[in-house]
Amino acid sequence: MSNFKPFNRHILIEILEDEEDKDTKPFLLPEDYKKPKSLYALCKVLDFCCECKLDITTQCTIVAQRSMIETIEILDQTYYLVLENYVYGSIQNEID
Repeated sequence: MSNFKPFNRHILIEILEDEEDKDTKPFLLPEDYKKPKSLYALCKVLDFCCECKLDITTQCTIVAQRSMIETIEILDQTYYLVLENYVYGSIQNEID
C-alpha cells in the first residue's frame, strides 16, 4: 500500500469481512443470493489523522457504520476511510 495519509479526522481502515462457509448451509439458496450485510463493519485501523480524538492505535479493531465508509480509488489503489464520528467503539480481542 502506498503512503496515503488521512486528514480532517478521518481514519484509514481495512474492512474485515466474515468468511462465509458455503459448504455448510442447511438448505439450498440461489447461487446469486448474498446475505444482507450488517449495518456495522469490523475494521482494522491502518492510519489516522493526528486531529482524531479517539483512543485508537494502528492495528486495533474498531466498529464503524458501514454506510459511512468511503471508498477512494486513486493510482490503482483502493483506500477505505471513515470519519471518526462514525466509529462506535473498539474491540479489545483483535480479529485475525
